[in-house]
Amino acid sequence: MAQRLRANTQAAKSRRRTNQRLALFIGLIIALLAGGLWWFNVLGLVNFSSVINLAQRIIPFTPSTELDENDQLLLDKERIAKREVAVARQQNDLERQERQLEFRQAEQETREQELLVFEEQINEREKTLNSSQQRFENKRAVIAENIGILRAMRPEAAVRILEGYDDQLLVDTFQLEEELAAQENRLSLVSLWLSQLPPERAAAVQRKSVLKYGN
Repeated sequence: MAQRLRANTQAAKSRRRTNQRLALFIGLIIALLAGGLWWFNVLGLVNFSSVINLAQRIIPFTPSTELDENDQLLLDKERIAKREVAVARQQNDLERQERQLEFRQAEQETREQELLVFEEQINEREKTLNSSQQRFENKRAVIAENIGILRAMRPEAAVRILEGYDDQLLVDTFQLEEELAAQENRLSLVSLWLSQLPPERAAAVQRKSVLKYGN
């Protein structure tokens, strides 16, 4: 048993020596080849870079750690670029929405201004109508008061006053006298007053009355 162990130990040592010699021999061959290639490259007989490229094509060499780091940097840069594009798009969308909102606000303000102007115009027209209505009512009240005075006078005296009216006032007086007589269920004095006016004046007043009131 001891002899067998010694034999195995000696065999293992012999194999180690053989492997060391083989490695030394291979290293020496590689050193000689490298030195020869270097001299050939110096002398211009061989292009050392082309030999290295050929060797890399035959036995591709990829430095895993450095390439992995570069690949990671490239991926990070690509992610950052994509994020920047997305942020730029969002910024453009926000700016477009902001412009649309500003445009709508401007439209709304313009419409509000137009409504205010229109409301002011309506108020002015209403004031004008109210003022006209008030003047008309005041004029009607004055004419009605004058009619009451004329009715209390003798016809010839009333006609002398009526002759001093202009045609428009005379037409309005006669028209209001007709309305009041109908409301009060009494006889109108228009026919009596017309009969005592000069014929030309009476005809002119009747013609204007027809044109204005249609009667």
